[in-house]
Order: sequence, then C-alpha cells, then structure tokens
Amino acid sequence: MTKQEFDQLQNEFEMSGKTLKSFMVGKELPIHQYYYWKKKYYTRDDLNQTGRFIRIGSLEQTNAAIRLEYPNGVTLNFQSYPGSETLLSLINSKK
Repeated sequence: MTKQEFDQLQNEFEMSGKTLKSFMVGKELPIHQYYYWKKKYYTRDDLNQTGRFIRIGSLEQTNAAIRLEYPNGVTLNFQSYPGSETLLSLINSKK
C-alpha cells in the first residue's frame, strides 16, 4: 500500500463515523495491517500534530457563521465564533 492509498483509507475511516475495527471489517482488511501502514508512513511527531488548529489569515475575529457537519448527518450552525477549544472538542467527539 502506498502512502497515498493509506491516506485515502485514513480519510475514509475518519469520515465513516465507525470504529476502526468495524471499518476494517467492512474493507475486508485485517486491523493489524492498518497499524503497520500507519507506523510505516507516520512518525511519532506526525501523529502528535493531528487534531491541532493552525491559525491562518487574519487575527481579527469575524462575524461569519460557522457550520460543522458530521458524517451521520448532524449539523451545527454557529452565528458567532464559539472559540477554538469548543470547535476542537466538537470536531474530535466520537459520540
């Protein structure tokens, strides 16, 4: 499996909303292969960077609405900026 193929598999898993085990069963792949390719292509430093916000653009807060859509169809609309910590916890929630 190439790194690009693994990245595609990883993206599909993240968007699926499933547990890793059920996702891999659906793909008819042993779970140990996922861990092998993850370890091969990503260093410990790469993995520690996952899930962090990186500020881009202006430092000023805007009044733009924010929309967060989950793979299961739930949509959250914010009329004002809820804060980075709130957004991060909502994005990373697995429930």
